[in-house]
Amino acid sequence: MEKLDIKTNTEQQEKPREYDQFLSNLWKRYKFLGKPPLKDTAVEQRLKETCLSYYKLMTSDHLIRVKGSESKKRELHNQIALMVIGKQRSDIDTETAGKIAEFAYELTAGEPLV
Repeated sequence: MEKLDIKTNTEQQEKPREYDQFLSNLWKRYKFLGKPPLKDTAVEQRLKETCLSYYKLMTSDHLIRVKGSESKKRELHNQIALMVIGKQRSDIDTETAGKIAEFAYELTAGEPLV
């Protein structure tokens, strides 16, 4: 008879804490405090999806014609700010706001905003 290798819940949950290398490097380069979200987690997915939505609004050729796009852009920027620095857009300076926009662009596009 073969022995079954059954892992307990504790053993299954003890995966190494991994970070997406690209996201981790960006996090450090933009000098955000703390650590980025863990790889393949709901938090990481939400950050990436929010950055993608923000990127689409930033790069949209028809942005001027899209009603409400500026308010949606501000809302997304605020969400990203809360995720990466823990502060709302209204509580940060212009330089930090620019860093957040550049971070979102670079995370999505894979290259810096020129």
